[in-house]
Amino acid sequence: MRKLLAIFFVVIFTIAAAVAQSQNPSSCDRACLEGIGDQYLAAMVAHDASKAPFAKNLIFTENTIKLPPTEGLWFTSSGLDDFKFTFLR
Repeated sequence: MRKLLAIFFVVIFTIAAAVAQSQNPSSCDRACLEGIGDQYLAAMVAHDASKAPFAKNLIFTENTIKLPPTEGLWFTSSGLDDFKFTFLR
């Protein structure tokens, strides 16, 4: 469970950083970043990568193996709890 949680936070941080760098810094505030994280999690639970805020040239890997975005952790996710701990800068 801890490994899954660590992977989740790394993925969310990476997505948030990529979006923040690609946009004007003033155009994506904390609420915007939280929204991106929520979109990502909802897409993961739905097992539908088209609902996630991915870049067009996304390369998705787990344990150094290139996978389609709906494999690996995406395939095994089943739902979200009420508890949410968000790391944003």
